[in-house]
Amino acid sequence: MRPIFEKKTRRAFWPALLAVFFFPVVALATPAGANKEFPLRWEYPGVRTLSTAQLYKRFPDVVIVDARTQLEWEILHIKGAIVDSVDGKLFGHHFRMVLRGIRRKTNKPIVFYCNGHLCPKSYIATQRAQEAGIKNVYAYDSGIHDWTKAHPDLAVMFGQTPVTPAMWIARAQFRKHELSPAVFAGIVRKKHCDCLVLDIRDLAQRDTLIFPGRAHEARMDNTAKIDGLIRKARREHKTLFVFDAVGEQSRWFQYYLRKNGVHNYEFMRGGERGYINGIAL
Repeated sequence: MRPIFEKKTRRAFWPALLAVFFFPVVALATPAGANKEFPLRWEYPGVRTLSTAQLYKRFPDVVIVDARTQLEWEILHIKGAIVDSVDGKLFGHHFRMVLRGIRRKTNKPIVFYCNGHLCPKSYIATQRAQEAGIKNVYAYDSGIHDWTKAHPDLAVMFGQTPVTPAMWIARAQFRKHELSPAVFAGIVRKKHCDCLVLDIRDLAQRDTLIFPGRAHEARMDNTAKIDGLIRKARREHKTLFVFDAVGEQSRWFQYYLRKNGVHNYEFMRGGERGYINGIAL
């Protein structure tokens, strides 16, 4: 019988196990600050946030920092946002140096953003900035999706602005390439699978080992490696099976695949979180 979790998954395993046996207790203990629209806010109570309307009102007077990878920034970003691959360094020394460089030039508020309501990077970046002594920092936790829908003229996709509806990949088109975690895992674990598995999670998200011996590390800040794996899949006539942390980065990865003429690919719905929650349920 296959073990539910492999080695290095204890951090993810125990919350899932507790959810199974103590669900009523956990539900009652959910902090009052938690809400369905922004479910991660309660985890970062010291982080101040801005709404889309607030950011738009203050837009000329803030410094906006993209907490995602360079590739995600190239696909779609808030106009004027800087990136400098701050996430790839685990928000460590390089991240602090970037922020101190900003502070030497200006005292404007610094606003971090990432992919959306389930992406923790804007919170983590803001918290780490505060810990580094950087003041006047905020998280725009609605993320790039909400911003682009509200202000397409202040968003840039593949170097073009405004972002028009024709440039988007429809959610329905994305879902055509989604598989449930159970189906995804069942195919990947077959002895003979005509698939090449890509783990596109960032360094900071790799506390859980999924599909050991099958998954290739393909972080979105390493396009050279991604391109090599795409070529490998084509040579071997294999389908790309892709998973991320929470299902958000896969949407951007689809744009990159489309740009490179890749049509044979599948995503794991909900990413690592969907996989773990599926087992917990």
